[in-house]
This record gives sequence, structure tokens and C-alpha cells, in this order.
Amino acid sequence: MKNKLLALCAVFALCLTVALVFTSCSAGLKGTYKTDDGLSSVTFGDDKAITINALGLVDVEGTYEIKDGNITITYILPVLGTETNWVKTFEKDGKTITIGGTQFTKAD
Repeated sequence: MKNKLLALCAVFALCLTVALVFTSCSAGLKGTYKTDDGLSSVTFGDDKAITINALGLVDVEGTYEIKDGNITITYILPVLGTETNWVKTFEKDGKTITIGGTQFTKAD
């Protein structure tokens, strides 16, 4: 009986840890992140909204989901009008995020 209770507590603790890590990562993203050269930016908003700006010329709006170390960004291609899912690796370290190898720093 003790082993079953201990195993149940361990599973509960693991599930709680995973949920807290996911929640803090998503909730802590709100704001604008820029590349060091300032040519590209990513803005995270409410309700999983995201805006990507490339070279200060094009804004692409969509939604995002972070799961298993990846970010999936879903957006409509402006010219073709087709929905696209863009999947890249994702890491967050303080005010810095890395998407598919490109580093962005949160603008103050």
C-alpha cells in the first residue's frame, strides 16, 4: 500500500511540475523580442497571439503553441491566403528566447 501511495504521489508531482513549467514559459513571454541587429522581431500577445516582423517590412499575425521544446506558429500567408504551420525548436532563458537557432532579446 505504501509503494502505491508513494508512486501516486510521484506521478502527481511530475504532472504538476510539467504543468507549472509550461504555464510559466507561455505566460512569461508577453512582449516584443528583437534580434541583436534589430532587423526582425517577434511579439507575443494575449491568447497565444503572435506577430512576426521581418526587416521592418512585413507583419505576419498568427497564434502559437509551445510543446516538447518546439514552438508551432500558425499563420495565414498574406499573398496566397493559405494557413501554414511553422514548427521550430524553442528555448527561453531569462529575457532571451531562441527560435530555430535565432536568438531574440526582450525589448524593455
